[in-house]
Amino acid sequence: REIMQMGLECIGDIDLYTMGEVICLAVRSLQTVSEQFILDVSHVGVTAALLDAAGLQDVARKKMTSSIGAKNSDEIRILCRQYEVDKALTESIVGLSGIYGSFKSAIEKAESYCVNDTMREAMRELKEVYRVLESMDCAENVNLDFSIVNDMDYYSGVIFQGFIKGIPVEVLYGGRYDNLLHRMDKKGQAIGFAVYLGQLEQ
Repeated sequence: REIMQMGLECIGDIDLYTMGEVICLAVRSLQTVSEQFILDVSHVGVTAALLDAAGLQDVARKKMTSSIGAKNSDEIRILCRQYEVDKALTESIVGLSGIYGSFKSAIEKAESYCVNDTMREAMRELKEVYRVLESMDCAENVNLDFSIVNDMDYYSGVIFQGFIKGIPVEVLYGGRYDNLLHRMDKKGQAIGFAVYLGQLEQ
């Protein structure tokens, strides 16, 4: 089975500017395909830290991330009751998973659901990356969406996915994947993305 894609990988010392530059290239890639596009951004560290605070691991964690990805607030509440998550953390999980909108309008609300320093640091990193995007004139059409929770074992930080009008699934996906390097006994950091050419061809 062949997956047709084109993208980039940046491996080494990854700083805020590098992250901003890669995401900006993702934005410009979408612009090349269509003027009507959206790039949704999230951070694995935010959701992972919240689930850690709730004491959710293994099967419980997989079930919860699936419900968060579906923005299924009813199922989230059921799982929280099942795994005896306290009310405040339950409301944070429900609230965070439901956030979607332009970065500037959504980030302040998202910060109100932070329950520990790990989450606050991830939010700070998101804001700094967004400032880099603004400086590069790549911040328009960038949204915040904390329901993006794909493969927390693979990704380790900022993640993003891109959509264009007329295609009901993402045509671009990427993010920080330091965890993959570590699993391969490699030192360093990494960020990249791919444009799925098969989706565009259809």
